[in-house]
Amino acid sequence: MNNIKKRKFIFKYFVFLFYLIFILFLSFIIIDRIISEGKENNWSNVYIARNLERFIYQNRIAYRLKENYYEKSEDTDLIIHFDEEDRLEFEIIGNYRVKDVSYIPDRINKKYGKASANFSLQNHKIILIPSKNSIFSSGKDISSFTIDFWFYPESIYENNIILSYYGPCFIKEYNKIDYAGFKIYISQNKIFLDIAYLFYIGEEPVSFTLDSNIYLDIAQWQHIAISYNAFTGKLVFLKNGKKEKIYWLTNNGYEDGTLLNGKITEYIKNDFIIGNNIFGNLDEFHIANSYNEEFSLSKYIEKPGELISKVIDYKYYTSKFKKFIIDGIQENNSKIYIFARSSEEVFSPDDYKIPWVLVGNDTILIGKYIQWKLVFYTSYNGTYTPQLYDFVYSVEPNLPPAKPKNLRYQILGNNQVKIIWDKNIEPDIKGYLVYYGKSSRYYVSNDAKEGPSPIFTEENYLILTLPPYVDYYVAVRALDNAYVYQKSDFSDEIVVRSQ
Repeated sequence: MNNIKKRKFIFKYFVFLFYLIFILFLSFIIIDRIISEGKENNWSNVYIARNLERFIYQNRIAYRLKENYYEKSEDTDLIIHFDEEDRLEFEIIGNYRVKDVSYIPDRINKKYGKASANFSLQNHKIILIPSKNSIFSSGKDISSFTIDFWFYPESIYENNIILSYYGPCFIKEYNKIDYAGFKIYISQNKIFLDIAYLFYIGEEPVSFTLDSNIYLDIAQWQHIAISYNAFTGKLVFLKNGKKEKIYWLTNNGYEDGTLLNGKITEYIKNDFIIGNNIFGNLDEFHIANSYNEEFSLSKYIEKPGELISKVIDYKYYTSKFKKFIIDGIQENNSKIYIFARSSEEVFSPDDYKIPWVLVGNDTILIGKYIQWKLVFYTSYNGTYTPQLYDFVYSVEPNLPPAKPKNLRYQILGNNQVKIIWDKNIEPDIKGYLVYYGKSSRYYVSNDAKEGPSPIFTEENYLILTLPPYVDYYVAVRALDNAYVYQKSDFSDEIVVRSQ
């Protein structure tokens, strides 16, 4: 019988111990505050996003690297993204005015963005008029330029014209009307460039046709570029970033020759026409006022993207930030790295003195303020981007201590009173502040021999030497050891009178 009772006692003891451990475990979990920057905060703490674009995932905002399309810069003359899903919303960037637009937005077969432009009917083309700021406006000297675009030919026909700035014009040097300007067209399944009366040997205008040696691939996207260096006379044709042909626009056609003078004749009145009689798609049409031999042709921008937060105030000093988690897709060696930095004192979001820490699974940062930075990297060939749906981390706030409990006193005689209270259970207690005064909740006094109110003590008691037969109101606050000491609420108040 005694053995049965003993077993029952042991069983009850272990059940009690289990529940005690479980409750303590829950208390540690509950104290952590889970921060969801995406799903819960809707990215309201974002300070700046670089090289990233927003998109919608499951009705929520998400982030990924930008596609590798052109953005306006100092050397931009023309950019056409063809991203409009409705042709009536057609827009361009640069130094041209839209005169007429006719093509089919293709949302399925595209290189970048939301759509490309399909030219498949005889009337399909885009007609632009260069402004006086354009590098091809009449009367301007020809400077360095680059024309590049993505092309998806569905079929090839002789003399399909990709770009034309070419038409009848008065040639004053010869006192006649002739075709002048330039055009990029297809012949023998290759890209050709005709240039007429735009370059001069001395005072004499010349015309010539340049074979690019670029053979087109049917039903494939390919990047075509033509770039001219006005300082050297070098003109290069490139396909998918590879040089296919180099010409020297000099009097002898070689690098050591005298440069041809280039000028857009003041008599040219031609329209700038894109996609006239081609059968296929164009995307990311671009003209720049600069020479370029190197092109980044990856699907996504290969420069790292950054999503940087504001400096976030979590209210309590010496709080712990931990358990940083990325919710998203990181496939084919694409990656999002987590950086963070914390401080007990507020700092600027652009501060360069506080170092960033690469966050790992076991990283714990301590402070009142935190700032995080998520750095996006493409796959090795730029084909894949990481996708960020949410960023989650936990904060263990360093809460102020609980107010001291069970405040009581003992009369010791000799005008001394011993104030006693229960010890706080928090592990970071620095000590206690004992307040006293002659009015309730007004603890302003220096009557005690031990010092003016409040008096600090590391123990859970304090002996006060006070004038006899005077009522004093006493309360206690706990103090922790945070960067800036945090005080508890006042304990319940007691009234003491020494003898």
